[in-house]
Amino acid sequence: MDASDPINVTVTDENGTTFSFSFTVPKANEDFGRLGIESLDGETIKSVLVTDTGGFEEFKQIDFSLVTAPVVPEPATWALMLVGVGAMGGVLRRRAKANFTAA
Repeated sequence: MDASDPINVTVTDENGTTFSFSFTVPKANEDFGRLGIESLDGETIKSVLVTDTGGFEEFKQIDFSLVTAPVVPEPATWALMLVGVGAMGGVLRRRAKANFTAA
């Protein structure tokens, strides 16, 4: 693969809508990093076609997985967690005070 040969990627969703983009690698026959493709409108990706004019020698480490949004706790969850940590601190303080007065 020559450095000047563009790598073309065409993605098709379940409705037949296609999206294409191209990129090049800095040096000839150089590995390129991870290529992540995700659907932003919630449609299922049906196919991904990766081509170049020079031809690929091989593909490595192909992985298809679901991408989920990060889970951010709600304010009520944070409040419950802080109450729990405060209660634990109170219990530990009471035990420490009881041990100090008993000695």
